[in-house]
Amino acid sequence: MATNDESLAAILARIGLQRLGIENPDESQGLDASQLVRSVVVLDSMRAEILRLQQDAVQAARAQGVPWSLLGDAMGISRQAMQQRFGKEGLKLSSDSARVMLGPTTRGDEVNILEAAGLLGWKLRASRHGEHSVEMTDRKWSVRRDSMLSLRRVEQKSSREWEVAAVRFPDVFYVKDQGGL
Repeated sequence: MATNDESLAAILARIGLQRLGIENPDESQGLDASQLVRSVVVLDSMRAEILRLQQDAVQAARAQGVPWSLLGDAMGISRQAMQQRFGKEGLKLSSDSARVMLGPTTRGDEVNILEAAGLLGWKLRASRHGEHSVEMTDRKWSVRRDSMLSLRRVEQKSSREWEVAAVRFPDVFYVKDQGGL
């Protein structure tokens, strides 16, 4: 957990360095050209993930009835600009038949639906509020959902048993291989 005086930029820089395999920030002072190029790619992937999480947060707010005008005011843009920026985004899925969309679901029933699908071999791949992309496998899967806002950190899950399958603000979905069908 970040300390109160640690800035968001410092937290993101630390995550970026970790993704580059640099655990000691002092080592980042003498990055060579290839490491600097990789850092551009790492930061771009982090930006994309932050934008996706922001999209999820907007969808969650809209699902709770928060009007576009209030969201726009909070962002310092108009209602129309907010709708244009966040209104029509959706999951971009492959069109292959081994991958399908489950939904609509509610927060109350989504884990049960995903768990039932998992026992039939469908593995969770991506999530949005009210819909989940699943892919057919030859394995059974258990599904678990935790809040990324909880005090427990994602990394503290037993990585040998549970793997992160999808992140949708404010939730992290985990899957666990239960063996072959």
